[in-house]
Amino acid sequence: MQYNGDEMDLLAFYLDTGFSIGEWEGGQHFISMAGKSTELDPFFVGRADGVSVPKPRLKLTDWWRAILSRISWAKLGFWTEITYIFLSVAHGDQKKFEKSLKKLVGRIRQGKVPHRHNCVTMISGTRSVRQYALVGFPYRAATRDERNRMMNHFAAEAEENTLVHGVVVLGINMDSPHYPYDALGFLPGHAPGALDFAQSISKQ
Repeated sequence: MQYNGDEMDLLAFYLDTGFSIGEWEGGQHFISMAGKSTELDPFFVGRADGVSVPKPRLKLTDWWRAILSRISWAKLGFWTEITYIFLSVAHGDQKKFEKSLKKLVGRIRQGKVPHRHNCVTMISGTRSVRQYALVGFPYRAATRDERNRMMNHFAAEAEENTLVHGVVVLGINMDSPHYPYDALGFLPGHAPGALDFAQSISKQ
C-alpha cells in the first residue's frame, strides 16, 4: 500500500480503524494520513505538562475488551494469534457480531431455531487479504465433549466455506454463562500463509 505519513500517523490511524480497511488492502489505493498524529497531541502534551489526559485507546466494545483481557490473562496456546484476530475487527463489526449473537440466544430461548445446535459466523476483514472467521456458539445442557465436538464442527464448516487464515469459536453456556465466554477454540485455516499446527479447543 502507498501512504503518506510517519510512525505516529500510523499509530493514530490504527487507534481509529484497527487497520480494518477492507478493499483498501488491494494495493491500488493511496492514503494520505500525514498530520493524523495531531489527534494524539493532547495526550502527549498533557503528559509532558503533568496534566492527566485519558490515554488514547483502540475502539473496543466492553465485551470485546473483556474477551481480550481474558485471553491475555489465560495465555493458552496461540493466544497472540487469537488476540490479533480480535484486534483486527472494526468497532462497528464488534457491535454487529454481539447483536447477532444476542438475537440468536433469544431465538433459542423461544424455540425458534431449526437445529439443536446453532451459531453465528462473521468474516473478519471482509475483502481483506488476511481474513479470519469468528463463530459465536450459544449452547445449553451439553456435556463438555458434545460442546467441543460442535465447536470443532462449526469451525471446520466456517473454514470450508471461506478461505481464511483461521477460525475462532466462542462458546457461550446459556444456562450458566461465565462472562465474557465459557470456551474458546481456534482452528487454523488453509489460506496461503496460515499457521500450520493442530487445532486447539480449550475451556477457560
